Amino acid sequence: MMSGLLGRRWKGYGILLFTLALGFFILTRLDRSTLQDSNRDSHKDSEQSDRHSAVKSESGEDSTPGWDLEQENPRLIERISDVILPAADPKSILKISKEIQLGQVGQIEHVVSYFKNKKGGFFLEAGAFDGEYLSNTLYLEAQFNWTGILIEPNREAFKTLITRNRKSKLLNSCLSVHRYSEEVTFDAADVVGGILGDGPDTKGWVPADKRAKYRLRCFPLYSIIMALGNPKIDFMSLDIEGVELAVLETIPWSKVDIETLLIEVEHSNSAAISSILQSHGYRIDHMFGKQDIFYVKY
Repeated sequence: MMSGLLGRRWKGYGILLFTLALGFFILTRLDRSTLQDSNRDSHKDSEQSDRHSAVKSESGEDSTPGWDLEQENPRLIERISDVILPAADPKSILKISKEIQLGQVGQIEHVVSYFKNKKGGFFLEAGAFDGEYLSNTLYLEAQFNWTGILIEPNREAFKTLITRNRKSKLLNSCLSVHRYSEEVTFDAADVVGGILGDGPDTKGWVPADKRAKYRLRCFPLYSIIMALGNPKIDFMSLDIEGVELAVLETIPWSKVDIETLLIEVEHSNSAAISSILQSHGYRIDHMFGKQDIFYVKY
């Protein structure tokens, strides 16, 4: 009697265990199938958004993972925001070695006149060098409480820039000549540094101790502006040794608000630069010889 009862009980346990095992097996298969489908969808989205990164990684041109993204990609914009250095404390003392100049040939005197001594404006200066020498924004910051962002690719110059206590954000980067982020070989030739391979080498006069070549990350100008929150830019200074036109061609002009631009045209096609800016609603306000042109929005 007891033996029969135990036998039926063990048989019942066996059926229960088999049922549980079967259920677990079915659930596992379903979860695995769902996960595979999810991974396929995620991979497809990733391929679409990072298509340029995939192509470049396979070619071996640029092995930096996760940075080669299109200029509107939110991940790129977030990462740029993370590497932008904050402005110096407003109470800190500006550290400069000489009297503040009004530009190399008086450009900033004209800018100040155009804005009628406006206070608290916002600027973007690409090619900021050490934040003092030939600066197109230092006077605006020091005399009229402007702020903005200073972009400089030369590592040694950028180290000095950090010590100046400029009341503006800082970014050690070059500007991409494409609508995506890329890594390039940068020729850090003192104040005339540039991307290696973009035109003939005209920097032979720079002493060897002030020249170096290294890999550097270039960000699209539009992505940088987005990383700042897409502010209205009262004044943009672009002095990037010959790639001004290529950078201007990457900007989706209908999505930004830039009132005036000071563009160095000495090493660029000034007619092409004027053509593209005029097509986006700008006019030539003043020409500083063959060196710079100041453009304003209609």
